[in-house]
Amino acid sequence: MSKKSSVQTRRRILISMLLITALSLGLVAQLARLQLVKGEELQERATNQQMRDTSLRAARGTIYDTNMNILAQSATVWNVYISPADIKGSTEEVKESKRHLLASGLAEVLGLDEEEIYQKTLKTKSYQVYIKRKVENDVRARVLELKSDKKYAGVAAVIGLEEDTRRYYPNNELAATVLGFTGTDGQGLAGLEAYYDTDLTGTPGRVMTIKNALGTEMDFEYEQRVDPKNGNSLVTTIDKVIQGYLEKNLDKAIEDYQASRAVGIVLNVNTFEVLGMATRSAFNPNSPFTVSDAAQEEIDKLEKDQQSAALGAAQNLQWRNTAISDTYEPGSVFKAVTASSALDEGAITLQTTVNCPGYFNIGGWTYKCNNYAVH
Repeated sequence: MSKKSSVQTRRRILISMLLITALSLGLVAQLARLQLVKGEELQERATNQQMRDTSLRAARGTIYDTNMNILAQSATVWNVYISPADIKGSTEEVKESKRHLLASGLAEVLGLDEEEIYQKTLKTKSYQVYIKRKVENDVRARVLELKSDKKYAGVAAVIGLEEDTRRYYPNNELAATVLGFTGTDGQGLAGLEAYYDTDLTGTPGRVMTIKNALGTEMDFEYEQRVDPKNGNSLVTTIDKVIQGYLEKNLDKAIEDYQASRAVGIVLNVNTFEVLGMATRSAFNPNSPFTVSDAAQEEIDKLEKDQQSAALGAAQNLQWRNTAISDTYEPGSVFKAVTASSALDEGAITLQTTVNCPGYFNIGGWTYKCNNYAVH
C-alpha cells in the first residue's frame, strides 16, 4: 500500500470515528434531555395514554324526618354510552353499516332521535360518548337485551353501562322548600340539600384500568378499584304527619281566600324544634325545573325573548322558602307576643280592658285597623 493510500485510509477512519462519536454524544444528550428534562412530562403523557381513570360517584346521604321516615334518598341508575373508536370493519362501508345499526337500535330502546345518536358514532377517536344519563333499571334491562341480541352482535361490545346515582323524593311535594333539590351532577342547589351539601355528598371512588396499543381495556387483573364512600345521612326535626296536615290546611286557605301563596311553621313550644314548615304553592323536587301550569301559561303568553327570564323568575319563586327568607309586617299574628309581654310585666291583667279607636299614631305615621272599626 502506498503512503498516500495509507494516509487517506487513516483519514477516513478518523472521520468515521468522529461522526460515530458525534452521533453517540447526540443520542446521549437526547436521552438525557428526555429522561432528566422532559421525563416527568413524558411519563404523565404515557400514563394518560395507557390508563383509563373512571370516577365512581358516591351515594348521597339519606334525609329523614324525626321518626326516621325517608324524605330524600339516592338510588342506583345507569348511564348509557358508546365507544365509537371500537367500531371495527374491513371497509368503511362495513363500519358505516354498523354505525347505522347501532344508532337505530339504541334510538328504539332509549326513545331518542336516531340521527343524533348516529352523529355521536362519528366521534371515531372517542372511547366514551354518553348517549343517555341516569336511566332506570327497566331501561338498563332493555339495553342488556339489545347487547345479547344476535342482530347486534357486531356492535354489542361498543355499548357500555356506567353505574350512577339519582336523587328521589318519595313524598313528592312534601316539605319541598325545606328539603330543596339537587342538580344533574348531584350537587345540592337549594334547601337542606344545599346547606348540608358537603356532609351529604360523600367521597367519590375510582376505577383505573390499563389500555392496550389499540386503545381497548385489558383483562380485569389490571384493574384497580377504590370504592366510593357514601355521604352522611341527615335526621331532621320535621314530623312527616304534622308536615302533611300543615300543607293540607295551607292549600285549603289558598283556595278559601283566593291567595297566591301561604306560609306556615309549626314549632314544639318546649324546645322550639321545627315540626313542620311549608310554603305553598310548592314544587316537586323530583322535577324542580318544572313550574306550575298556571305559571307556564303566563310565560307562554310572553314574547320569545322574554320567556327565559320569566321562567327563571318563576322557578326561583317556587324554590324560595318564604317562611325563613322573606320579611313582612307581623300585624295580628304579633298580638299574642304583645299581650303575653304585657301580662308578664304586670302592665295588664286578664281582666284589663283596652280601648282601640281603630287607628294608632306613632312617629308621624298612622296605622289603621284592618276593618277600621272601634274595639
